Amino acid sequence: MHRGHPVQLQDASVCRSQTSPTVPRPLRPRSPSRPAERNVALLRLRLLPASQGRVGQARVLPEVFGSGVAAAVRPALLLSAAHHRIRLLRQISALPGNRSEFRARRTKRRVQQETRLRRCFQSVLIHLQMLWELALLGEPVVVMAPSPAVSSEMVLALVSSIAPLKFCCDFRPYFTVHDSEFREYTTRTQAPPNVILGVTNPFFIKTFHGWPHVLRLGENTKLSGEVPKQLKIKKVAKLKTPDAKPGFFTAYESFLLKDKMVIKRLLKGVQRRRPSEVQSAILRRHFLELTHSFIIPLERYMASLMPPQRSFTPWKTPPQIRPFSQDEFMAVLERGGPQLTSTLRGDRTGLYRKFFKSPNFDGWYRQRLREMTGKLERLHLEVICEADLPGWSRDKSEVEIVDLVLKLRDKLTKAARQRGQPRDDIFKRLESLIATIVSSLPQDLRDVLEAQ
Repeated sequence: MHRGHPVQLQDASVCRSQTSPTVPRPLRPRSPSRPAERNVALLRLRLLPASQGRVGQARVLPEVFGSGVAAAVRPALLLSAAHHRIRLLRQISALPGNRSEFRARRTKRRVQQETRLRRCFQSVLIHLQMLWELALLGEPVVVMAPSPAVSSEMVLALVSSIAPLKFCCDFRPYFTVHDSEFREYTTRTQAPPNVILGVTNPFFIKTFHGWPHVLRLGENTKLSGEVPKQLKIKKVAKLKTPDAKPGFFTAYESFLLKDKMVIKRLLKGVQRRRPSEVQSAILRRHFLELTHSFIIPLERYMASLMPPQRSFTPWKTPPQIRPFSQDEFMAVLERGGPQLTSTLRGDRTGLYRKFFKSPNFDGWYRQRLREMTGKLERLHLEVICEADLPGWSRDKSEVEIVDLVLKLRDKLTKAARQRGQPRDDIFKRLESLIATIVSSLPQDLRDVLEAQ
């Protein structure tokens, strides 16, 4: 070949005909020889995401149809993949270029959500305490609004009012007659379930006539600076016709008294045209204070159920967490209850007793019990790592040593699955102790334990 001349590419078929039979041919993907492999390859073609369809098909085609058909179809697929790659690059270029811009967008979204919080509660400011209690106790509530957007925002605002406590009941921001639970929720043969529904159809006024709490919202026609008309408490029996006026139809009596200072501050903020962000911040802070003052005594009591750390020994199973006693909690509540962190007065004992029967308490208790059980196992592992296990195993029988190794491995497996895993050094130290103990056993037992 002369230097400087372009290299002439030959056809692949010519190259194959001129190839010596002694030279090994390059490996190629062959079409599946068995129907099962072909079906798997076809399934891969169907399950490919839309964003990777063309490129993925170009790779999978040889496995399905062989290299001959794939070579004929590949150029068109790769050209389509190139166009798709260009569209992806254009979309990526529209993304925020740095972290500060992304953080600014996230903050803007959060501000918009808080602004919606102010808009949701502007006509029920005098009933904030009652709405918070209904959400806390998981009471069945129906929100009737003029539009799906208003009903959805109000339902989500009620659910978030008890944050950081998790709302463990069901909620439907926009419920229609086409939902699968329509018959279950509208039957009158049983009590309404613990759910918050958002509806817009006037037909539901008759359907949910037996529900204990119905919040009917109206159109917001007030101008900026005007105090919105506050909904009045009405009897559920008056909610009969579809053209019923807006109001809060319930017979519920709050356990705690209203915080008149917060209500007065919010109403004055509307008159003085205070920014929506500030109004929403006042609302959010009020709900947080209510939830924190309510949940802190429960957290303190749960922490007292944890066994003391001095009771942990490496040679026994870890001590158990004491069961939750409502009577014992009520006795503790008198000494260190929410009255220490909140100025609101009322029947706090009655509120706690009703909260114990709600799904929210059940969900909170189960979560805290899982966290405490995981902490119990971690403390026990730390005590085991500090013990002289190799020295303990010197005068023990092989059966006892093997039983110890199996139990330690089981504890490591359980600890790895739980949330809040132990530190990596605990795992390493315990694995090192297990290896040291296993090395003291006969070779046949070592082989069996290492094979597991």
